Parts: sequence; structure tokens; C-alpha cells
Amino acid sequence: MIQSLIIYTSIFFAELLLGLFLEKKNNGNKDVLNSIYFEKREPHLRVTNFAITLIMILIPAIVSGIRYKVGSDYNTYELIYNTYINVSNFHDVHSLSMEIGFFYLCKIAFIIFNEYHGVLFLSAFLIYLLGTKGIKYYSQFASVGLMTFIMFVLYWGPSLNIIRQIIAVMIVFVSLRYVETRCLLKYLLLICIATTFHSSALFCLPIYFLYYKKESTYSVRDVFTIIFVLMLPLGFEYFFNVISSFKFFSSYANDYSNMFVMDISFGNLLFRIPIFILIVLNIRRLIIVREENRIYIFMYILEFTALIMSFYMHWAMRLIYYCFISEVVLVPQIVKYSQKRKKTVIALYSIAYYMYYFYMSYYVWLNDKIFPYRIFF
Repeated sequence: MIQSLIIYTSIFFAELLLGLFLEKKNNGNKDVLNSIYFEKREPHLRVTNFAITLIMILIPAIVSGIRYKVGSDYNTYELIYNTYINVSNFHDVHSLSMEIGFFYLCKIAFIIFNEYHGVLFLSAFLIYLLGTKGIKYYSQFASVGLMTFIMFVLYWGPSLNIIRQIIAVMIVFVSLRYVETRCLLKYLLLICIATTFHSSALFCLPIYFLYYKKESTYSVRDVFTIIFVLMLPLGFEYFFNVISSFKFFSSYANDYSNMFVMDISFGNLLFRIPIFILIVLNIRRLIIVREENRIYIFMYILEFTALIMSFYMHWAMRLIYYCFISEVVLVPQIVKYSQKRKKTVIALYSIAYYMYYFYMSYYVWLNDKIFPYRIFF
């Protein structure tokens, strides 16, 4: 168990240091991850950035790909993989209510690797490629290293378990730039693509309407938006009942609608308080320095609301994974825009908190069953 904790912690801090190295190497350029997408940069810098970013993606992808019996859904995904590779046409995909995006990912993994661990590797590679793409957009506003670190701590456990949903989450992460720029069609397109991996991505449709541009820091409309956010989880009960009538969503909706659980410790809520305090104390500053942060503040409120509801309804946990994006975006900005003498303290506070979060969630409470880590050879 200790060896597994060391492996995971080493990954997190390697990602943090590589991200910080990218920032330093680029000397504060607005977008330190441009080169991986082959935009115009100095040739030597482009090659360096590409190599480092590729390493940042490959390390977790390889560790995820060679695991054996790690993750509570490991056997379930092996069964899904074996089922998908034996399905030959689209009609069978539709009739079996398969999520077509993951179906084709399994097919590609079968062609390239011809075995189950191939899809584990490709899934992780896709997750962190999309995560890198998401972070790229915000790299001019916050530390790439800290954003990457928080993303890995929050999503590492789920990425070894609920693979399809975390792929969908990362697609949503990329799509949020179109909420900021008010490109509804592009946002809807990416949400539709995310839905081909996990139908819970439909939860994110209302996020587009949480943001609007205005001059003042606060307004009456903000109050109504917060009320709307607080009511969203309650509305999902009705939402499940509606979508369960459609064949494509019926199996998922029936699994999670009206499912009540009471086994989530109250401590799961209490030990989120430290980061809650940090964000709440900096809401005004976040809005002043970047108006678009309203989106992520509202998402964070929704995260806390869903966390409370998860005491009673299992499906509320599915919503929380999408809302984690708000912490990835907001916390590093708090560090960047804090007074110089406070930056280091807040950065260390954040790192310590997220390591504590990971330790309690996965090592102590054994969520997602990612301990101990084992490899298949």
C-alpha cells in the first residue's frame, strides 16, 4: 500500500514539476502549451514543449495501461471491451445502447494492441491529452504546473475506475472555452461528442446559461443564477425520469434515478471545507481579474450542492466530477493573483490540501479501490 502511495504521489509531483518547468522554459509567454498543437513558435522551443508535454501525457497513460485489477470497475471494463470487439456493425451498437465513442475507442485499441490493456492505455492517453488541451486555454491566467497537479489529484482515482465518464469530463473541460466566448453551436457539438462516451455529459447543457457578460461585480441576476444553480440537482430527478424513456439513455437513467445511498461519511463534506474557504474568500478578486470566472464559481457552488445531495442520491456524484473542473481553474488563479508575499503560502496550502484529499479519499477510505497498485506482468 505504501509503495502504491509513493507511485501515485510521484506521478502528481512529476506533473507539477514538469508543468513548472514548461512555464520557466517559456519565460512567461501567454500560452506555454502552444507547441503541442504545432502553432508558430521558435523551432527549438516548440520541440522542447512538445517533448515535455508528451512525457506529461505518457507517464500516467503507461501507469494506467499496465495496471492489473486496479479500480473497482476493472473487471466491468474488461467485460465491456470483450463485448465491444465482438460487435461488428452500428445497428448492434444502437440496439445494445452502447456508448458509441467508447465502442470505437475499444475497436481502435483492439486493432493496435489486440488486448484489454491497450484500451486502458488509449483511454488514459486520451483523458490527459484532453486535459492538457483544457489547461492550455487557461495557461495565460494561471500556473500550468498547479493546474496539472490539481487535475491529476482530483481525477486520477476516477480515471482508473469510471473511464468513460472521465473522458466525457475532459471533453467538457475543453468545451468550456465556448461558454466564455458564447459559441453555442461549438459548445453543443462538444457536449454531443462527450455524450458518446457517457450520457451524463447532458448534465452540462445548463452550464452555458450560467454565464453572461456585464459591467458590475454583482447583480440581482447573480442571485437568481445562484438560486438556479442550487436548484439544478433537484431538477435532475425529473430529468432522469424524462430521459429514461429514450432507449439510448434508458439503461444509465434507470441505474441512477431514484437510487438512494446513506453510506457516504459526513467527513466527505467536512474535509472539503479548507478549499471552500479559500475560494469563497477570493470570489470578488476572481471576478474582478477575470469576469469569465463567474462560470467556474457557479460550477463550484453546484459542486457543493451536488456533494450534499450525494448523501442521499448516488447519481449526484456523477455531477460532481464535471464540477471538479472549477477547482482546477480557480485555485491556481487565486495563487497567481494573490499578493506576492502570500503566493507561496497559498500555493503550499493548496498542494498540502489536495494531497490530504487524495490520501483520505483513496488510501484511507479506499474509494475507487485503486490501492494497492499492481501490474499485469
